[in-house]
Amino acid sequence: SRSVLLPLLAVVAGVNLFLSSCYVVGLPYLVKIYLGLSSQLYSYVEAAMGLGTILGALLTGILGQRLSFARSARWLFLSALSLCFIALSVLSPAAPLLSWGVILLSALFGMACAGLFSVLAQTFLQRVTPTPLLGKMSAFVTAVSTCAMPLGQGLYGIMLEWFSAAPWVVFCFAFAACLPLVLLASRLLRADRQQLPA
Repeated sequence: SRSVLLPLLAVVAGVNLFLSSCYVVGLPYLVKIYLGLSSQLYSYVEAAMGLGTILGALLTGILGQRLSFARSARWLFLSALSLCFIALSVLSPAAPLLSWGVILLSALFGMACAGLFSVLAQTFLQRVTPTPLLGKMSAFVTAVSTCAMPLGQGLYGIMLEWFSAAPWVVFCFAFAACLPLVLLASRLLRADRQQLPA
């Protein structure tokens, strides 16, 4: 139904604003500045984020009919939950390599779940959008999501400056900001209980 289009579009934009931006801005700060590790180790974290996104998209195709729109908000929750593990890993930076390992695995897992949710949410948007408006809606989703990213990056840049001695606070904030998105997505996506075609 058309009533879910704008709210779900807000969720997709919110994911870029609060979740993706936190990964993009927060992880380089944690690894290279707060933990004092090398650029090479950070490059592995960046690779894990990219691999996770690809893995999420692949899993969407592999799992096929076992994925339902009604339950897809749980992937967004799991992705947000990975931010808590990152926050916990840097509560005490006494063992930076151990913290790095947790960050690496959390980035891989979190981005894979985010990728799963993104594919499901965008597929749902396409299904509920009237056919004559499909092209316009796809362009609008892309534009809004793209605009949300630099806003989020600016927000987290300011927050990391404020909480430079305790960056875990920033990741806890990002998790808390994602929870309303999870609840809204869960309510909206339950409107269509049909499963993805194989």
